[in-house]
Amino acid sequence: MHEVVHEYEPVTTALIAVGGTVAGVVLGWLLQGWSSRRVRAEERQERRDWARHGREVEAAERLDEALVKVFSAFQGQRDGQAYMDAFNDWSDAWVAYALRIENVELTERYRSVATMLMELIDAEQIHGEQRPPTRHVVEAIRNARVALAHFIRDQGELPQSSFPGPVDLVKLLNEGEGQRDKLGPLRAWLKEHGGANAVQTSSRPSSTSDPEPGGSQSKQ
Repeated sequence: MHEVVHEYEPVTTALIAVGGTVAGVVLGWLLQGWSSRRVRAEERQERRDWARHGREVEAAERLDEALVKVFSAFQGQRDGQAYMDAFNDWSDAWVAYALRIENVELTERYRSVATMLMELIDAEQIHGEQRPPTRHVVEAIRNARVALAHFIRDQGELPQSSFPGPVDLVKLLNEGEGQRDKLGPLRAWLKEHGGANAVQTSSRPSSTSDPEPGGSQSKQ
């Protein structure tokens, strides 16, 4: 009896070896298939991320172009109509492109421009100021364009803002209501945060910080 068992031991060992080899091949095939699917999924996700970033960059470029138009709109005849034209340029770009950008801080800086434009319109139409100050609109535009340029060039985190966001800006303007200098609280904020020194108030934003529309390089 023991001799018969010993006769089958080589066969059993061979079968076990073959079974182990087949199992290894199947397991390897399964792992390879899983790995390939994972790589393809990662590649698809990467393509989607690049496509989304490309759309965001394009939207940022359109917002930047709108800010150039906004700036130009009130550089000639400064009156209520010019300010409304500027606001309409801002609004058209906001409606068309802002929702494509997920970076909230970036869109907040763009919104601050509209807040200052509305302040100009209010000063001219409601308070009858013939030439309300436009300096702070220029500061808001430059602050937004610097951030947009940084985003378009894919330079990481946005630089520190030199102008208050829309919520803080409204608070500062409300603080100035009834005061002799309504923009006093805003000027104090700019002085405290270095905005008054960091922002140029010449007839055109600095070309070293603000790219010309369409001149920025985006990811393809």
